[in-house]
Amino acid sequence: MIGVSIKARELMSEAQTAAHSLFPDAASAAFLKSVRDFVAALSRVPDCPAGTFSSVEIAQLSSTSERVIFTIETRIESGQDASGVRQQLSESIDDVRRELDEISRWRRHFLQSS
Repeated sequence: MIGVSIKARELMSEAQTAAHSLFPDAASAAFLKSVRDFVAALSRVPDCPAGTFSSVEIAQLSSTSERVIFTIETRIESGQDASGVRQQLSESIDDVRRELDEISRWRRHFLQSS
């Protein structure tokens, strides 16, 4: 189980690092990279064995995801990016929500199997 908690800590750290690097005044490319890094970390959660993440960690990921979505929405509303970048940012909001849904399904499946 020690390897399991290390994996959880690594993914949590990656998600937190990406979320904290979403600076409102960052260049478009840097902002998009941080968003992609965050989505990538979320996408790997369901690849982990059952029991890798506690309920508290899942709640933290969900809360962080909501903050990331808010930050992206604020960035879009600022109008500082070209329309293509704003479109990518809008799509990334859908990506974050899709990954959260996948994590929720994974978690429900895990809880039902226990």
